[in-house]
Amino acid sequence: MSKPIVLTDDSVINSYGFRVMTAGGELTDYLKNPVLLYDHTRRHGENDRDIILPIGKMTDLRSDGSRIIGTPEFDLEDKFAAEVSRKYDKDIMNMASIGFEAMEWSTEPELMLPGQTLPTVTKWKLKEVSITDIGANPNACKLSHQGFTLTLNAATRREDIEAFFKTQQPTNPQMKKVIAALNNSKLVNLSEASGEELVAEAVTTLSAQLSAKDQTIAAKDAEINRLKTEAQAAKENALKERATSLVESALSAKKIVAAQKDNFINLASQSEEGYKSVKQLLDSLQGYQPVVPQLSGGPVELPTSKAELVKLHDKYAKGEASWKELSEDQIKQIWKAKHGKEIHSSTLNALLGK
Repeated sequence: MSKPIVLTDDSVINSYGFRVMTAGGELTDYLKNPVLLYDHTRRHGENDRDIILPIGKMTDLRSDGSRIIGTPEFDLEDKFAAEVSRKYDKDIMNMASIGFEAMEWSTEPELMLPGQTLPTVTKWKLKEVSITDIGANPNACKLSHQGFTLTLNAATRREDIEAFFKTQQPTNPQMKKVIAALNNSKLVNLSEASGEELVAEAVTTLSAQLSAKDQTIAAKDAEINRLKTEAQAAKENALKERATSLVESALSAKKIVAAQKDNFINLASQSEEGYKSVKQLLDSLQGYQPVVPQLSGGPVELPTSKAELVKLHDKYAKGEASWKELSEDQIKQIWKAKHGKEIHSSTLNALLGK
């Protein structure tokens, strides 16, 4: 039986500058078909006759602290696989390499080891395991993400690996939240695999659109405030017109004197409650009446015929009754009936004792 072999070890940085966290590995799908390949490929040459079928399978795949360990079981009936097995048993070829789908990675400080130059893969799915030729492919592994594959070996350029981690951005939880928040705005539409550059562009686009919307909202708010101001002014003007009409009516009815007019208008114009209070007060007031008629029991009622008015004039002229119990209009009416002309103002004042 072949000896166990280490597939991953997250306590060390691989020769490419990144590392793969053991705890983040998903092995379930691979264990359903745990094929063992040679150098991550099934093709050995340019012709179909050079196609290499799987050389065996992995058994006893398990976690061991920071490592994932498994035991290769070679198909000894296959000539090429038997040759690889022989070299493996003799420690001529004693390295395994994994092909995996990188799903999430991070450069958070707590996940980076001293000397690590590329991200730490925190979530990954095992696709295949290969026995690799140390001389040709030291520390070989096969890296993929959402359909993009990069086979890492001695010939791989560092800038290609850096480009992979830069352009094939992980769908880590934080990035997922950012992308979800952006998509919820309904103004952008990003896939979960969007990289930092695309997300940054989306943020810029969203900021511009929101700024435009803010300006539109600000303009509408200003228009609303203007209309509110105009409506309030119109309401206040209408109330003042009503208050003025109310007070002028009270003044005409001699319920108040002219000196009180402005004060009543101001009170009634302050609010609807003020208007109602002033109206209630004015409605309760009686119009002005001469004092003498009130003291004598009430206003004098004049007869309608001229003859009766002449008799009434003579009565007042003889002193049988006081002119002061009559109003100015009544004296004018009696005087005209008697003398056939209007009474002179000086005579009227004299009769009233002014």
